[in-house]
Amino acid sequence: MDFGYTYNEGSQLKDIASNIMEGTVDINRWVALVKLLKLSAFRYAPMPAKQMFWISPTEFSDTLLLKDKTSPYVCNDFAFYDNIKKYGLSPSNDRSAFLYYHLQGPHGPLNMNKNTERVETSTPEEQAMGSMKIVYEYIKQLKALGLYDDATIIITADHGDFIPNELTKPSHAVLFVKPAGSIGKPLAYSHAPVCPDQLPGTIMEGLFGDTEGFAPGYMDIKEGDNMVREYDFRRYRFEITGDGRDFADWHYLGDYPAGWDSEAPE
Repeated sequence: MDFGYTYNEGSQLKDIASNIMEGTVDINRWVALVKLLKLSAFRYAPMPAKQMFWISPTEFSDTLLLKDKTSPYVCNDFAFYDNIKKYGLSPSNDRSAFLYYHLQGPHGPLNMNKNTERVETSTPEEQAMGSMKIVYEYIKQLKALGLYDDATIIITADHGDFIPNELTKPSHAVLFVKPAGSIGKPLAYSHAPVCPDQLPGTIMEGLFGDTEGFAPGYMDIKEGDNMVREYDFRRYRFEITGDGRDFADWHYLGDYPAGWDSEAPE
């Protein structure tokens, strides 16, 4: 992940990550100037005109210039798709590898169609279909390498659908889980009361066969289980009991202390 999302400096990953490299980058000042002018226009434009100048934070990755062979993390679905199509996946010698990929998905800028092609304008639905085509290609190559059956695959998102700064309906992220050893089993739908607490346990089960002291994995929770989940939205805290699709099962717990809203998880 990007610096700042999961760590503040490389030393925090000591004894955790084995492939840390300190690279050197420079800034393309002309590109940065254009981006900053667009950002300023977005800030000062009247409300009806703001959409013309909206800019995604990921666009600032275009300002980076690599000065050595190390490569910073860049969220670029087009480049990711082109690379796996051109070079293919390479099997690792370590069969217990954890790989994490962050795709832009239906976030803006909306510039991808359902065929994973760059376009001027798209829709969240079209872009989501284009992103899933990347996932399908990845899975196709896993199968060709004979690695699909042994792989635990988790496809999820960082948040569900909601109106900015307002929560008036249930919001939950998409979640698909393919456990290792489940090839040949039909696709099944579940309304089990799971939450992100199940993610670490599911990963540990896929790597080592058990949850290793973490909370139960996604497949360990069954429909009807009495699981209490907590949901944080901006400054607001909710406790969810029962069916998370029913907003009546969302119970408001109160606000975080003043000032927390700038750091609260989505």
